[in-house]
Amino acid sequence: MKRPFAGVRKKLNSQRGASITIALLFFLICAVIGSVVLAAGTAAAGRVSSIAESDQKYKSVSSAAKMIRDWVDGKQVTVVTDTTTGYNAVCKYTSENGVYKEIEGTYDDTTPNGEGSSLTHFPGSTEAVSATPDYSILTNASLKVAEVYSAYSASFTVKPNLGEGANNMDVKVEVTFTAGTTLKFVFSDPSGECVMSFTAEAQLNENTSVGEGVAVEGSQTVTEDTTPGQFIRTWKITKTSNTIKTVGWTASDIKKAG
Repeated sequence: MKRPFAGVRKKLNSQRGASITIALLFFLICAVIGSVVLAAGTAAAGRVSSIAESDQKYKSVSSAAKMIRDWVDGKQVTVVTDTTTGYNAVCKYTSENGVYKEIEGTYDDTTPNGEGSSLTHFPGSTEAVSATPDYSILTNASLKVAEVYSAYSASFTVKPNLGEGANNMDVKVEVTFTAGTTLKFVFSDPSGECVMSFTAEAQLNENTSVGEGVAVEGSQTVTEDTTPGQFIRTWKITKTSNTIKTVGWTASDIKKAG
């Protein structure tokens, strides 16, 4: 005799539907975990790449800064200015039997006559310092400190060699005066992410010597004074002064911005 509802009870006790549900749930969990792991790996790879790029920028900028700092520190630049100035000289004389005798205290050669010239050059050269220079950064900066130039600044790029296989990138260098004798060098990578700088302080030493007056040939005249028996002798002379200015540089430590 069949039991009532036996078929219904058998269906209720079946485990096949539950097994499928558990399998789907397990697959979903695995998929979520896989996505999280993949995302974490991608993010980590991105961070590693970013760190490597930042490290490359730091090495390039610091290498350029060290190279130029070592070049600047302890350097000296000398510039010479030879100035010839014209003066009118005058002296009074007495004449006895055709012999002229200088009257003491009447000689004077301190009145400039507006004649003369000036030449600024480097030691060992007679070529004038150019108003539109092609000199090195440090030479031009030294000429500014020596008051040959009224102002100076520069901007250029360098590419330090970091070795085989390295990404040797351009480094921008800006050079400006922050004070009368303080020169600032600022280094940055193309993105501006890594910035370093150092300053160089200039010390100016100056020495001037003035030569004896030299008479200009053919410039002498002699006239009678209002005092009988006295004469006035006038002539032109030139005096040459030699000014040597030496600019020495001392560089500070390199600092990273921020």
